[in-house]
Amino acid sequence: MLKWVTLWSLVFVSCKVLAHSPNLSSTLLAQQGEGKWVVQIRASLTAFEYEIHQHEGADSYATPEEFQQLVLKHVKANLSILFNESHAAVLQHGLVKLGHETSVVFEVKGVPDTIESLAVQNSSFSHISRSQIALIVLKKGFSTEQFILNQANEYTLRLNANDARFELLSPEQAQPPYLLLILIISAALLALAIGYFYLKKTGRHGLNSG
Repeated sequence: MLKWVTLWSLVFVSCKVLAHSPNLSSTLLAQQGEGKWVVQIRASLTAFEYEIHQHEGADSYATPEEFQQLVLKHVKANLSILFNESHAAVLQHGLVKLGHETSVVFEVKGVPDTIESLAVQNSSFSHISRSQIALIVLKKGFSTEQFILNQANEYTLRLNANDARFELLSPEQAQPPYLLLILIISAALLALAIGYFYLKKTGRHGLNSG
């Protein structure tokens, strides 16, 4: 019982932090099974609105559905994942779940069977002052490591796979502060639910993007 109280307490804290802190967001790259990967971006609705207004204009949408389409377009244009220096990931079947804390999920195609290195760039929130993006990669058999994307590293990190863990190619790059660690832990706890959520919601409550 205590375990579940603790879990949901962390989830609640994570949601509150993201919902009310436009400069904090998360990017979770997770393996769901053999050859099945998803990437989830979570941030406050305010953060997404600000970026859309900056890129497309405040009058660029009139309905929630139009806003969702712009969010998908924006994230796809600003998120890139490269495996083994040559395998560029393809983001498909995007889903947006609107709320004070808004989430975007894509299926990730083009992931090689063996991952030797990984480069992630996510400049989706680069116009927001002091933007910090927690990055976590969940791969079967690998330990869970946490990293951070920010202006100092141009919202780009390069990781090497070594001894069943991901390590920074440039060790001097900063690790995430405690506040972001709370967010990351919650994301990890929710990772197992992503598959169920995605399969249930895709095609029913979200918008698909080629």
